[in-house]
Amino acid sequence: MTRHASHPCSGAWTCRSNVQPGKVHPTRHLISISRVTGHFQGFETGQLLELQNGDTWQQDAVKSRYAYGYRPKASIWQEGSHHYMDIAGMYELIHVRRVQVGTVSSIAGARKPKAPERWSSKT
Repeated sequence: MTRHASHPCSGAWTCRSNVQPGKVHPTRHLISISRVTGHFQGFETGQLLELQNGDTWQQDAVKSRYAYGYRPKASIWQEGSHHYMDIAGMYELIHVRRVQVGTVSSIAGARKPKAPERWSSKT
Protein backbone atom coordinates (compact mmCIF):
# COMPACT_ATOMS: atom_id res chain seq x y z
CA MET A 1 0.00 0.00 0.00
CA THR A 2 1.67 3.21 -1.14
CA ARG A 3 0.86 6.44 0.65
CA HIS A 4 1.95 10.05 0.41
CA ALA A 5 4.78 10.65 2.90
CA SER A 6 2.72 13.10 4.97
CA HIS A 7 -0.35 10.84 5.10
CA PRO A 8 -1.30 9.87 8.68
CA CYS A 9 -1.23 6.16 7.82
CA SER A 10 1.90 6.00 5.65
CA GLY A 11 2.54 2.42 4.49
CA ALA A 12 0.67 0.65 7.28
CA TRP A 13 -2.59 -1.21 7.74
CA THR A 14 -2.93 0.34 11.20
CA CYS A 15 -1.86 3.82 12.14
CA ARG A 16 -1.77 6.25 15.02
CA SER A 17 -3.61 9.53 15.35
CA ASN A 18 -1.60 12.71 15.60
CA VAL A 19 0.05 11.96 18.91
CA GLN A 20 0.24 14.77 21.44
CA PRO A 21 2.72 14.50 24.32
CA GLY A 22 1.16 13.09 27.48
CA LYS A 23 -2.02 11.83 25.77
CA VAL A 24 -2.85 8.23 24.85
CA HIS A 25 -4.48 7.73 21.44
CA PRO A 26 -6.13 4.52 20.29
CA THR A 27 -4.92 2.79 17.16
CA ARG A 28 -6.81 3.29 13.92
CA HIS A 29 -7.75 0.04 12.17
CA LEU A 30 -8.58 -0.45 8.51
CA ILE A 31 -12.03 -2.03 8.24
CA SER A 32 -12.95 -1.72 4.56
CA ILE A 33 -11.50 -0.93 1.12
CA SER A 34 -13.81 -0.19 -1.79
CA ARG A 35 -14.52 2.52 -4.38
CA VAL A 36 -16.95 5.43 -4.43
CA THR A 37 -19.72 4.69 -6.93
CA GLY A 38 -19.70 7.04 -9.91
CA HIS A 39 -18.40 10.60 -9.80
CA PHE A 40 -16.79 12.06 -6.66
CA GLN A 41 -16.63 15.85 -6.36
CA GLY A 42 -14.88 16.34 -3.04
CA PHE A 43 -16.02 16.83 0.52
CA GLU A 44 -19.28 18.54 1.42
CA THR A 45 -20.88 18.58 4.86
CA GLY A 46 -23.63 15.97 5.16
CA GLN A 47 -23.15 14.34 1.77
CA LEU A 48 -23.81 10.65 1.25
CA LEU A 49 -20.99 8.55 -0.16
CA GLU A 50 -22.09 5.23 -1.65
CA LEU A 51 -19.40 2.58 -2.03
CA GLN A 52 -19.30 -0.31 -4.49
CA ASN A 53 -19.31 -2.82 -1.61
CA GLY A 54 -22.88 -1.69 -0.78
CA ASP A 55 -22.05 0.50 2.22
CA THR A 56 -23.34 4.07 2.45
CA TRP A 57 -21.49 6.60 4.60
CA GLN A 58 -22.45 10.16 5.46
CA GLN A 59 -19.83 12.85 5.91
CA ASP A 60 -20.15 13.89 9.54
CA ALA A 61 -17.47 16.59 9.48
CA VAL A 62 -18.13 20.23 8.63
CA LYS A 63 -15.80 20.57 5.67
CA SER A 64 -15.99 21.46 2.00
CA ARG A 65 -13.18 20.84 -0.47
CA TYR A 66 -13.46 20.25 -4.19
CA ALA A 67 -11.61 17.47 -5.99
CA TYR A 68 -12.91 15.44 -8.90
CA GLY A 69 -12.52 11.71 -9.34
CA TYR A 70 -14.36 8.89 -11.05
CA ARG A 71 -14.76 5.83 -8.81
CA PRO A 72 -11.84 6.76 -6.52
CA LYS A 73 -10.58 4.21 -4.01
CA ALA A 74 -12.03 4.67 -0.53
CA SER A 75 -10.78 3.14 2.72
CA ILE A 76 -12.76 3.15 5.96
CA TRP A 77 -10.79 3.39 9.20
CA GLN A 78 -12.11 2.91 12.73
CA GLU A 79 -10.67 4.63 15.79
CA GLY A 80 -12.63 3.76 18.91
CA SER A 81 -16.28 4.46 18.08
CA HIS A 82 -15.40 6.90 15.26
CA HIS A 83 -15.05 6.13 11.55
CA TYR A 84 -12.97 7.97 8.98
CA MET A 85 -12.88 7.72 5.20
CA ASP A 86 -9.71 8.08 3.16
CA ILE A 87 -10.43 8.85 -0.49
CA ALA A 88 -7.63 8.60 -3.04
CA GLY A 89 -6.37 12.04 -3.98
CA MET A 90 -7.74 13.89 -0.93
CA TYR A 91 -4.68 13.39 1.35
CA GLU A 92 -6.73 13.65 4.54
CA LEU A 93 -9.20 11.55 6.45
CA ILE A 94 -12.79 12.76 6.79
CA HIS A 95 -15.06 11.85 9.71
CA VAL A 96 -18.03 9.74 8.51
CA ARG A 97 -20.81 7.61 9.93
CA ARG A 98 -22.48 4.59 8.39
CA VAL A 99 -26.10 4.99 7.37
CA GLN A 100 -28.72 2.56 6.15
CA VAL A 101 -30.07 3.22 2.66
CA GLY A 102 -33.19 5.35 3.03
CA THR A 103 -32.15 6.66 6.47
CA VAL A 104 -30.61 10.12 6.33
CA SER A 105 -29.99 12.48 9.22
CA SER A 106 -30.96 16.11 9.02
CA ILE A 107 -27.32 17.17 9.40
CA ALA A 108 -26.73 20.46 7.58
CA GLY A 109 -28.84 19.74 4.52
CA ALA A 110 -27.79 16.18 3.79
CA ARG A 111 -27.53 15.58 0.07
CA LYS A 112 -29.38 12.61 -1.33
CA PRO A 113 -28.70 11.22 -4.78
CA LYS A 114 -31.30 12.63 -7.15
CA ALA A 115 -33.60 10.29 -9.04
CA PRO A 116 -33.38 10.73 -12.79
CA GLU A 117 -36.02 13.03 -14.23
CA ARG A 118 -38.63 11.35 -16.39
CA TRP A 119 -40.27 12.83 -19.44
CA SER A 120 -43.99 13.18 -19.26
CA SER A 121 -46.06 12.15 -22.24
CA LYS A 122 -48.67 14.76 -21.27
CA THR A 123 -48.57 17.92 -23.33
